[in-house]
Amino acid sequence: MISVDNINKLPVIIIKKIISIINNNRLTSDYFQLTLIDKRWNKYCKETIHFLEFNNNNILELPIKILSSFKSTSILSLKQCKINLSQLSKLIITLENLIELNILYCNFLNNNNNNNNNNNNNNNNNNNNNNNNNNNNNNNNNNNNNNNNNNNNNNNNNNNNNNNNNNNNNNNSNNNKNENKFKLKEFINKLKDHPNLVNLELAFNQIDLELLNELKMLVNLPEYYKIKLTIELMTTNSTIGVINEIMNGNKSILCSLNLVRCKIGKESTSNGFMGLSKFSSSLKTMNPLSLSSLDLSYNQLNDESACILADGLSNNKSIQSLNLSFNDIKQLGSVAIAKALSINNSITSLKYSCNSLHQEGTLAFAEMISLNQSLTDLNLSNCKLSLTSPSFYSSSSSSPESSIIIPITTTPPPPPSTSTIIIPITTDTILKSTIGLTFKNSLGKNKSLKSLNLSRNLIDNQAVEYIALGLSLNRSILNIDLSCNRIGDEGAKLLSKSIAYNENTMISTLNLSSNCIEDSGASSFSDIIINNKTLTQLDLSINWINSNGIIQLSKSFEVLSSSSSSSSSQSSCLSPITSIDFSCNTICHRGAKYIGSLLKNSNIKYLNLFSNNLEALGAIKLAKSFSLINDHLNLTQLDLSSNSLGNYGVSVLANQLIKNNTIKSISLSQSLITSIESSPIQSTTSKTITTEISPTTTKNNNNNNNNNNNNNNYNNNYNNNNNNNYNNNNNNNNNNNNNNNNNNIIVSDGVLSLVKLIKENNVIEFIDLSYNSLGAIGAKEISLALKSNKTITNLDLSCNSIGDVGATAIANQVFPFNNILSRLSLYNNKISSAGAKSIVDNLIKNHTLFTINLLANNIDNELLIPITKRLELLLPKN
Repeated sequence: MISVDNINKLPVIIIKKIISIINNNRLTSDYFQLTLIDKRWNKYCKETIHFLEFNNNNILELPIKILSSFKSTSILSLKQCKINLSQLSKLIITLENLIELNILYCNFLNNNNNNNNNNNNNNNNNNNNNNNNNNNNNNNNNNNNNNNNNNNNNNNNNNNNNNNNNNNNNNNSNNNKNENKFKLKEFINKLKDHPNLVNLELAFNQIDLELLNELKMLVNLPEYYKIKLTIELMTTNSTIGVINEIMNGNKSILCSLNLVRCKIGKESTSNGFMGLSKFSSSLKTMNPLSLSSLDLSYNQLNDESACILADGLSNNKSIQSLNLSFNDIKQLGSVAIAKALSINNSITSLKYSCNSLHQEGTLAFAEMISLNQSLTDLNLSNCKLSLTSPSFYSSSSSSPESSIIIPITTTPPPPPSTSTIIIPITTDTILKSTIGLTFKNSLGKNKSLKSLNLSRNLIDNQAVEYIALGLSLNRSILNIDLSCNRIGDEGAKLLSKSIAYNENTMISTLNLSSNCIEDSGASSFSDIIINNKTLTQLDLSINWINSNGIIQLSKSFEVLSSSSSSSSSQSSCLSPITSIDFSCNTICHRGAKYIGSLLKNSNIKYLNLFSNNLEALGAIKLAKSFSLINDHLNLTQLDLSSNSLGNYGVSVLANQLIKNNTIKSISLSQSLITSIESSPIQSTTSKTITTEISPTTTKNNNNNNNNNNNNNNYNNNYNNNNNNNYNNNNNNNNNNNNNNNNNNIIVSDGVLSLVKLIKENNVIEFIDLSYNSLGAIGAKEISLALKSNKTITNLDLSCNSIGDVGATAIANQVFPFNNILSRLSLYNNKISSAGAKSIVDNLIKNHTLFTINLLANNIDNELLIPITKRLELLLPKN
């Protein structure tokens, strides 16, 4: 970290380069110390900065003389700040090269319209001081005089205790009145005179009516302005009216409009939809190059609101992204929206999740997919789609309106005798069949859709048949999400065949998470592995897949590899799949044995085995398979979290990964890793465990209990020992007992192997060890290993009960010496202010760490502030 004291010793050209590299030509509020640097090169620094940014700051009195000298600034961003509009206006005028201004969720403290304004601060302070003075008079007249004097020194707005104070209050009151005259509308009016400003982004949360009305001044800005306007969480009924005036006054100025949670639907109902009708009319006449993004999610829009809105959308030629998610639009409104999109040719992205299509809405959207050739991204998640094919034998098909007579031939011999069975067909059944066929045909005809999200729609194996048939004809869809449905094995087989044998398919991502798929359904994806050339990501998480499914998939990869072994370029003949998610299944140790074969004969780089009941025996078999294919492994990310691997399983796996040169990220969260063995006997036993026997849950629980007790003794001994020696004897009997316990402590194989992995592996960049029982001892051992590590940039030690001892060990051993680690999580680790103080003291010695998660600890806020400020200095900016 360059300090103000020594930075002047560097040449100017080096300073310019350093400033550019540190903040990517961006100056934030945390870099104000740079303005204190000697004037010899200060001007060069200001010529380097192009981005001024303030986040969550009180900038009522902007240092205009300093900031206005940053002549190269093209972007000024203020987010969640307290702003003096008059001061800000003066600053903007001086920044002549400013192109973009962002004011996001800020508090205009000098504005009468803001809930947190300062207009009446003088009166409030006077009242408070009068109360304080009255209380003080009851106690002591001398004390009252002293308090008045103190109040005069600390606050110019105190009550009238003497003539001098009266004068000060009057002056300040006059100044505040002058400041308050400068409102938002005047600030906006000043912007039109700026020579280069083009892009303006304004975002507000729960603004009052007067401030909302001042936004009407936006119409006075030149038409070349591009404004992004966000208004959220409004309780007033005038939001849509103000927007209408802006859009009608200047049809080109708004390029993005976000009105999330503004209760437009409720507002429209109360005023007879007058505001929404005018808004819809404005959409028809919008400049084609103006409003491109419209977000009306969470607005309580109903069918009537949707129909009115649809009228405007049908003729709009500017909107490209439309979000109507989380409203109350049902069949009638959905039909209107679908018909509007059938005509509209500008919208490319539609988010419509959490509305209710039902049968008529589903049919309308199916027809729209066929007609619309501009939509590329369609999200119909949780929309109550109705694609179910006819269920002839369902008992629910009562009260038939018509019937079909199907002849059924009985078994030979001839002459054949025939009998008939009457299958009732209801109008509902015919409609559902029509919907499914229409949806299938639409997917086959559509040539623009790239991403389709149909998750959470209760799609079963009958309904998915129409989708599968449609995908077998489609040539444009890249990503399809069918997660959280119930397609089952039969549905999985249909989808697999439709993708595998469609030579023109472009699908690269298939999400079938949470779909009740078992082994036979998983095995059907062998067709995709062998025949498909486009699928790269397959998600089969949260299903019912056992080891048999993994074995079949592994064999299919092996078949494909052996068939291409004679090819001159074997890697090009492998399956294109690079990512598979098997999390939350039950692969167990039997399936783990075949993971190596699956990885050897594929290009898989990401494998997720989270929560698959692998246990120690699974880790052993997985490690053994890695040892056989180390030279053929392409894997870079491996997730083994929540598999109860235990110390021995982790030890075997870590020892094998030392030799690996491809895996960069590994997760061992919730693996039952303990920092110490409960006794030498148990440690020896764990090291000599056979590869065919998995440690029992009972043993793991006992080890965890013993580990927690020993960690507590370890922490107690540390806290009671002034010299911080773990085995130092004191006169206190409790300390003697603790030292006796520490003499029996044996660091577990799991921790020792992880330490060796961190020291010797030169590839791993991320390790997740959260939700284990590393304790203070484990934290100390890992910190010593990190001291010399040159690759790990991200480490997660959340929920490990490392305490102040472990936090101090990390602060002392890692922060001063490790210049690679950039992210560290110590969430929920029983760290108090004592441990946090060590972090504060040592953090100044570190130049790379910019994220530390210290949530859910017992740390005083006063200690968190310097940690936050220090990290902000190194936080990389986009």
